[in-house]
Amino acid sequence: MKTQKKIVESYKTQQGQEIEIELYYHKGGMNYFTSDISKRGIYLQVTPVTITRHDGYSMKETRCFSGIKQCVKEMNRFSQKIFDQYTPDKETIDNLLNHVLSKNNLTLIEHKERITTWNNILETVATHTFQAHY
Repeated sequence: MKTQKKIVESYKTQQGQEIEIELYYHKGGMNYFTSDISKRGIYLQVTPVTITRHDGYSMKETRCFSGIKQCVKEMNRFSQKIFDQYTPDKETIDNLLNHVLSKNNLTLIEHKERITTWNNILETVATHTFQAHY
């Protein structure tokens, strides 16, 4: 089975919610709710969620229209290899994250520490990609 969805990062907010940053593949086509045509490709989605933990299970709750998505890579068809290797750029993540935070009046906990971790991941990927060409 092909994996067409993965969580890139998750941040905690001071208001008790979490912000999930998710990468997924969408087949595109007509959106009958908005009458728009969606592109086929990889999307980056930023959504605030409330996770409630109980005895042996947890529930994830979202509010309608509280998040945002953006097509970050157009594709003609799904490729597991491309999906697994794709890393969204930091600027796009920050723009979407800041939009969701301001739209929902949320504040992150340990924001700077998490972004530093994300920068280290991007630097590691860039270094390994650069070294692979030699």
